[in-house]
Amino acid sequence: RTRRDARMKEQRIEQIKDYIAKNKTVTIDALCDAFDVSRNTVHRDLNMLAKRGVVKKIYGGVVYEQAMETIPLETRSIRNQEQKMRIARRAAALVKAGDSIFIDTGSTATCFYQALPKDLGLTIFTNNIDVLVHVVKGSGDTVIFTGGMLFQETYSVTGEDALNTLSHYNIGKAFMSATGLSEEYGATNSTQGEYQVKSAAIKASREVIMLVDSSKFGTVSLMTFCNLSDIDTLVTDQTPPKSMGKYFADHGTQVLIA
Repeated sequence: RTRRDARMKEQRIEQIKDYIAKNKTVTIDALCDAFDVSRNTVHRDLNMLAKRGVVKKIYGGVVYEQAMETIPLETRSIRNQEQKMRIARRAAALVKAGDSIFIDTGSTATCFYQALPKDLGLTIFTNNIDVLVHVVKGSGDTVIFTGGMLFQETYSVTGEDALNTLSHYNIGKAFMSATGLSEEYGATNSTQGEYQVKSAAIKASREVIMLVDSSKFGTVSLMTFCNLSDIDTLVTDQTPPKSMGKYFADHGTQVLIA
């Protein structure tokens, strides 16, 4: 009986792993319902999967570990490139002459800067080194680089210096990117330093414009830097899932399909 129970337990754990891998983020209650087991049993199974590095436990549930990895910028830059350029051009049309804007890190945000007309006399705030390199090559804009500690994987700077810089200004529009976008967890990313800067930029800005391609819908990463209700405009390449679209409609969020 003991061997049979052990086999059944291991089989259940494998099934739970497959379920989480398919759904990316799952609540404890959903697992209890799906596998008809108690919360204590689910917690024990998840602890086992967490030790194996398969899942990461979050408040009220778990996230599939693969969904949270920090992907180097070189890799992200070649993913969904056509969609990112369409999103960037559509978002650039939202910028008016004389605007003050924050440009986030990430490949989509860099594409956005490249799509901007170069004669608008903007004030640009950024912690994105890629954007800074492009600015150096020639622009009539005023650029305020946050400074901070280098994070090589994303070509960005983070830390207290960046946070202090952003705390001194009132910014018009924040053009943000995210690793994932979901109804339950909002806009998420995978590193604490970037989470802090993203949160500070949103707090300093009057308008939040989220730039994400449709592959990010329903994906959850480690930390939530803003809720869906904080987003004023979403620029993406496909219509969001029905329930997410309804949420945006109910909350007055503008959705622009590039």
